[in-house]
Amino acid sequence: MEISGTIGSNSSTANYNNNQFTLSTKNVIVLNTLDFICFQRTGTGLKTIDVVWIAKDAVYEQTIDKNDQASILDHMGNIRTFDIGPDPGQWSKWKKKAIKEKWSKSDWNNFLESISVYQCDSEEGAVTDDDEWKPGSEEESEEESEEESEEESEEDSEEDSEEDSEEDSEEDSEEEDEEGSEEEDEEDVVHDTEEESCSRNTKRRKLS
Repeated sequence: MEISGTIGSNSSTANYNNNQFTLSTKNVIVLNTLDFICFQRTGTGLKTIDVVWIAKDAVYEQTIDKNDQASILDHMGNIRTFDIGPDPGQWSKWKKKAIKEKWSKSDWNNFLESISVYQCDSEEGAVTDDDEWKPGSEEESEEESEEESEEESEEDSEEDSEEDSEEDSEEDSEEEDEEGSEEEDEEDVVHDTEEESCSRNTKRRKLS
């Protein structure tokens, strides 16, 4: 496998054959061992991405055609590979920190895991546009979740309001029925009293 690109303004070539890796620039081999591979500036829609070749204290950023990512994943699946997403990393700063603190391969692995969007798997092949991480996707998901929660809360509130309204209506109806019954009883009492009074007057007239 041969990957052509640039390191800075200089042309460069990465070769990987029979598990042997070399990185050359200006026809000079600058790296002949490799511990990790890291992609950056991915998912941006640009024609190029960066691949970072890492071997202990050596770190090289090579700009390549984005289609070469698939070839690297296919041919170098035995090398731990990471992707830190659309933004470039601060590799100069991280390299100085690694040298100062004498990072081991395990230290590099833990660090790359902490900054990566995801780890690449050669069995899955190159990452497609559908699989790429999109900036803000998590925020959109949270916003959708909040909107769904608000809608559910409004629906529950409307249901409670309808139930309260029905209960109030039933109570008012019962009160009106009771009042109507009391009025009818009062009218019956008045009517009975008037009949009794008429009956007494009639008896008095007969006696007279």
